[in-house]
Amino acid sequence: MSDRQLHLNVNLLHSGTYASAWRLPDSDPHACFDIGHYVRVARIAERGKLDAIFLADTPAITDRIEYRSFMSMEPTIVLATIAASTEHIGLIATASTTYNEPYNIARRFATLDHASGGRSGWNAVTILASRSRQAALPNRHPRPPPPRRTRQVQASAQRIQSGFAAPAV
Repeated sequence: MSDRQLHLNVNLLHSGTYASAWRLPDSDPHACFDIGHYVRVARIAERGKLDAIFLADTPAITDRIEYRSFMSMEPTIVLATIAASTEHIGLIATASTTYNEPYNIARRFATLDHASGGRSGWNAVTILASRSRQAALPNRHPRPPPPRRTRQVQASAQRIQSGFAAPAV
């Protein structure tokens, strides 16, 4: 028998996978602002024995707002709230290596990890530099940093986070 396992997660989108579903008559266009929505979906996923929930993030409003309403809440804060209302489900969030420094990422995820009893995960991504992102953060990377930047940020964050071990807190 193989030792391979299948892990099932839910990509917790406030309006579903159809990008403009928030505009449908039966949808709640305010779900992206309702922390209870995220908690309810996480509890359903936990009851269904899924392994984790995942919250994507972007540091700027998308160029096509009509297709996806603003991703309003910071994922690690939402996941910390979910952690208090769940027991076992993993909590994964995106943090960009383009627009975050290693210490800030390490601190956010170490805090979430402690608050959740070791259930946090980090989806490290490089964010594309659309016009809106360039306008919002003009002194940052005009294009995605090379994979080397992502590896450096990940390594630095891991070294920093290892200093947040229980005796150090």
